[in-house]
Amino acid sequence: DHGSMYAIDLLAHNGAGIPYLEQLRSAIDTSPPVVTGSINVLVDYLYEPLEGAAETLIALVISWQGTFHDPDSGLFEFFVSTDETTERSYGLERSGLLEIDSDPRTICVDVRAVNHATLFTTVTRCVEVYDNSLQPGLIFDGPSNGRDIECTHDLHTVFASWSNFSSANPDEHLTFEWAI
Repeated sequence: DHGSMYAIDLLAHNGAGIPYLEQLRSAIDTSPPVVTGSINVLVDYLYEPLEGAAETLIALVISWQGTFHDPDSGLFEFFVSTDETTERSYGLERSGLLEIDSDPRTICVDVRAVNHATLFTTVTRCVEVYDNSLQPGLIFDGPSNGRDIECTHDLHTVFASWSNFSSANPDEHLTFEWAI
């Protein structure tokens, strides 16, 4: 029965006839871990390929803190995999890093929680992957926005403006840093 306990008693006698009693008490767990949250997946490109190189390397930073709970026998181990990778054990860690050397459009991450009774529950999270390349825009020097100058006579003031930079990811907010 779920939530029941059992006990094993071992009575031993030594050569002098003195008894020794050892007891082991354990739970009977017939239910897998309970899902109590979701997994978080952050996608990051580690580098862009060099000319002639195969593909871009993608890093997945995955967190499943608070995602699983097992009130009966406790959590024993976590496994993480994707369509692109084989399953990897993370012990009792609540986060991990996976590297993928292909460039899929969607990545589905599976986190499998296993309890001490070897029962398991799997949670899947799919994320969209966008090419992280920034689409080049225009940079202008000169006092007028959108108008470029070839030279200046002012030794103390330099003007700059830029426009039309964009990202393949529609949810990405672009920030700019500039220096002269």
